[in-house]
Amino acid sequence: MITLKIGDPVWIFNENNRVYPPGPSISHAPIYREHWMKFSVIGETSRCYIVGVCTFESMKLHKKGPVPPGVALSLNEVEADCWVHDNSHRISDAVGRLRDYSALKRIDEILEESKQ
Repeated sequence: MITLKIGDPVWIFNENNRVYPPGPSISHAPIYREHWMKFSVIGETSRCYIVGVCTFESMKLHKKGPVPPGVALSLNEVEADCWVHDNSHRISDAVGRLRDYSALKRIDEILEESKQ
């Protein structure tokens, strides 16, 4: 169950919102964090919250949930997603190179716990 009120912030991932790092090179990838755009709850019906800038450019967020992919209800959720995006490749590369049995065994246990 999602509980919000009018005026609460909601972040929506918009892959078309591209902000590039400053500098002369245009070959850089867009800043991932800038894809997350902050909006507010602007209305409410008996079944959903209306999130957006105005009523004709808005999305519905169903009260019974679940929160759809690409929507975050807190800044902590946005920061966690950005951390995963920025670090998952580095971590998976390091695990791929790892040859320590006990370390790999601990990683395997953590992965098994996260499945549950």
